[in-house]
Amino acid sequence: MNKSGATRGSKFHDKLANSWNDSYQRGGFKKRLAVVRRFISHVVVPGEHWLDAGCGGGVLTLEISKLGARGLAVDGSREMINAAISQVGPLSDRFTFEKIASISSINAAEASFDGVLCSSVVEYVDSIDEVLSEFNRVLKMGGKLILSVPNKNSLVRRIQKLIRHCGLSIGLDLFPYLSVSMNDFAKGDLIQRLSGCGFLALTLEGFDPIIPKAFNKVLPPALYFVVAEKFANKSYSK
Repeated sequence: MNKSGATRGSKFHDKLANSWNDSYQRGGFKKRLAVVRRFISHVVVPGEHWLDAGCGGGVLTLEISKLGARGLAVDGSREMINAAISQVGPLSDRFTFEKIASISSINAAEASFDGVLCSSVVEYVDSIDEVLSEFNRVLKMGGKLILSVPNKNSLVRRIQKLIRHCGLSIGLDLFPYLSVSMNDFAKGDLIQRLSGCGFLALTLEGFDPIIPKAFNKVLPPALYFVVAEKFANKSYSK
């Protein structure tokens, strides 16, 4: 039986759990953390109930909790959840950490969250529309979604794909994350998908760990960060 994209992504990240949080101390991950901090500082309100969907080792969960939010942090990787509990959990009693089968099925009631953070996760799922519809379900009307996704037109991502393809032809497994990172999105497609699932994109910003922001209009960035607001109830239908 073929494994789902989410399962393959979880298994891949199981192997990275022990060093995952350390990666936020340097390089591209450190730059990405700065962007997430800026976004959540404008959106998270003390006392709100938030969902960190695909929490990894809990680094971003902790950032939300520092702003006064409480809630639930979930991930498909058991090892990542264990890392979050051991490395981050003791620092904050505001969030519950839970291992789940898929972020398209959250163990939460309808309209139970004020916000959802989903950082670099939907690239691993089989259906982004199913996931966005689940976020719509658990969010209150007017609730905020902070999402980051790979840019389909990213120069860096295209070069990495080419290098990986060439490497595989001679037995080299280069940029192995691309073996499980299935989805990337053009700007217009991302906005359209959000709208179709009941979200209005309020802010959309490109991010690249290598290419300076000043060049993003000429050289497409690696990621898109978007803040969206739930404006309608939408259920997933195939």
